[in-house]
Amino acid sequence: MRTLRHIVVGATLACALSSEGADYAGWTVGRNADGYGTILRTTDSGATWTRQGAPGQIADAAMSGVAAVDAQTAWVVGYAAGGYGTIYHTTDGGLIWDRKGSAAQVPNTSLLKVATFGDNNVWTVGNGTILHSGDGGATWTNQIPAGYESITLQGIYTPDGVNVWATGEPLDGYATILKSSDGGLSWTRQSGGDVANANHLLGISAADANTAWAVGGKPNENGYIALHTTDGGTTWDQQPGVLGIQDANEVCAVNSSVVWLACDGTVYWSTDAGASWGSKPIGPFTLGISAVSSEQAWAVVGGVKGEIWHTSDSGTTWQEQGIAGTTLASLETVSFSRDAVPEPSSAVLLAVGSAAVLGRSRRRSCRCL
Repeated sequence: MRTLRHIVVGATLACALSSEGADYAGWTVGRNADGYGTILRTTDSGATWTRQGAPGQIADAAMSGVAAVDAQTAWVVGYAAGGYGTIYHTTDGGLIWDRKGSAAQVPNTSLLKVATFGDNNVWTVGNGTILHSGDGGATWTNQIPAGYESITLQGIYTPDGVNVWATGEPLDGYATILKSSDGGLSWTRQSGGDVANANHLLGISAADANTAWAVGGKPNENGYIALHTTDGGTTWDQQPGVLGIQDANEVCAVNSSVVWLACDGTVYWSTDAGASWGSKPIGPFTLGISAVSSEQAWAVVGGVKGEIWHTSDSGTTWQEQGIAGTTLASLETVSFSRDAVPEPSSAVLLAVGSAAVLGRSRRRSCRCL
């Protein structure tokens, strides 16, 4: 982190910047508590977290999905409130959250995940729903293809705004992977390779148009499953290095080699495209994962209470984060911007320094009278 320390000598301000590594901004969301949905934000890589919104500004509904566009801009989705699914947007770091959509455009259903490319192209999924906005949330269209109106989709991701994947419940006996190569205008179900080994797929993340990961559970909930494609989804290969019971809940592909998985009870990571894996037990229901590199990642836990865990040394050690003295509501997903928190420009620093010098000069003048 770079911190500003100012030393005034006469009329000169000397500014010293110490670099201790970049700070990252992110959000995590979860169940409603105290009359409104939980949205937490950090601007210092999770050293401190602040709850955002208030009753009346944020609906009294669970928030289930979040996507950070940059350090100031994010989208949050959640359960239905007021007759339609919840969609919120901020462009000022969360000081103001604007609800998007209306009952005329957004179904009366829970929205579970959200993905963006830039701030104008946004997709969110739920039961029988793949909602898309191409104008920053002003209008919404349900792109769900015919035949999939009755299933719940829980994963959505786009690496480029053109190629889009959605994942969810089984249809015809195995998990659903839908792929669009035209921004959601048309969708094709993908079933090549080991897809039939998955009963349901809860998360999806792509490094590019060809490389993606999908995670979920096997039939009868007897184990995690992680599927990997390097050909745009024509074939999906099951990763044998990911072992465990219950579900894999979310995945974050940093690039074509580095991937992090949030599984019930354990976080897994690979830096060689799944050839080998590291692992760390976290909480019993580790539901969300976000990473900015092979070194830094954050995992969130749901259940009786929420937990936030962070590693900055490639998973070797993990520290629990949160709000001191506060029991967090169950947390569902987490998203960090890979752009570090912007530092003040040189012009801003000069203005702050000049103000500090002027203020000190005025105080001396007053004391001399």
